[in-house]
Amino acid sequence: MITVRLFSFSDGVALLEFVKTIFLEFDEEFCPDTFDKDILDVTKSYIEKGGQFWLMVDGDTIIGSIAVVPLNNKICKLRRFYVAKEYRGRGLGKKLFQGVLDYCKIKSYQERWLSTTPKLKDSIKFYERNGFKKSLKPLWPFKRAPFFFTLKLYIISLYPKLF
Repeated sequence: MITVRLFSFSDGVALLEFVKTIFLEFDEEFCPDTFDKDILDVTKSYIEKGGQFWLMVDGDTIIGSIAVVPLNNKICKLRRFYVAKEYRGRGLGKKLFQGVLDYCKIKSYQERWLSTTPKLKDSIKFYERNGFKKSLKPLWPFKRAPFFFTLKLYIISLYPKLF
């Protein structure tokens, strides 16, 4: 049975192997000493910073992941959104992603930022279909993923302007 749950400390080794598999598939270098050190300590990199890290599992096997880390009380960054190759095309990634967007609404984040690489064309299309717009400038110093996307929620006043 496929379920989504929060990361726990005991998931560390399995998550590391899952992420390495994703990187191999897309011919990306996994760099645990620099760019990817967050995966080695999810608690410190996400939970202790006020974020969350979710796993999609089929039984005991990790088949997907996504994380949110706040940049401030209005902006968060979405990270580590992956779905295992054999589970793509079933709508599972969309459900995982939508669940995180719902979480962001509950947390009142007005902007959600993410980044990806140009070679992940399907991911770029997915983000655009889900309302994200490509940013014309980097949103943070990039190390690997130079394409930045943002989703802004515009707050509409319930009161008419007086002037």
